[in-house]
Amino acid sequence: MLDAIKLHRLRRTDAPAVRQLIEAALMEHWGKVEAAAHPDLAQLFDHYAQSIFLVAEAGDRIIGCGALVAEAGGGGRIVRMVVAPEWRHHGLGGRLLQSLLDAARALGYQTVQQETPAHWQDAVRFYQSHGFTLVKEQAGSAHFSLALTA
Repeated sequence: MLDAIKLHRLRRTDAPAVRQLIEAALMEHWGKVEAAAHPDLAQLFDHYAQSIFLVAEAGDRIIGCGALVAEAGGGGRIVRMVVAPEWRHHGLGGRLLQSLLDAARALGYQTVQQETPAHWQDAVRFYQSHGFTLVKEQAGSAHFSLALTA
């Protein structure tokens, strides 16, 4: 199943479909999308132009995405990890995450951070199963860290 999926860097033409995928996930979890809370979505391509933003496609449909953004101090942060509901639990999230972690290593990052709502137990388990350590819970968010080795 994963063999048919292509990963590539975000293209300007992908931005509307990627935004739709992200907004659908936000609606699924929160029941709404507040533009003020997600200003990056308005200009997705431009906002992530200096980041590694990967898109997963099956045929001509965008089914997943995730980004690695630079953090102060020589590390990175994983953001906007989304997999379309019908593609979850098939290894796509792991493939996207591994590709982003490989990019982080290639960039020389020592650590990668990630934050997810603490009540999203599937997401919490996902990051823990990929070696991330819960470093704190604050205001309903679970903050994770992963030390990278060469």
